[in-house]
Amino acid sequence: MDRNDDRLERQLDRAIDGIRNETVDPAAVDQAAARVWDRLSVELDADVPGTIRSCADYQALIPAYLQGELAQARTLLLEDHSRECIPCRRALAAACA
Repeated sequence: MDRNDDRLERQLDRAIDGIRNETVDPAAVDQAAARVWDRLSVELDADVPGTIRSCADYQALIPAYLQGELAQARTLLLEDHSRECIPCRRALAAACA
């Protein structure tokens, strides 16, 4: 390793240490969590109503997903679930065909 690599490695180590040792105000964390929850609630309310509890619920979202009508939060949930769930992945592939 040359000197530049050593220097960059030390800088990276200092940056990582700074992040690890950074303290965050608990009130700021609570406020951020409230903002996220508010945003997700608004996006979910604008979507298909109801709670996603089963593969049937995910599969019911597929038509809206394919038409680009799902909010980002539900889109991410459906995409993540279909990566892990073979029946839902197959249902999505069939709907795309």
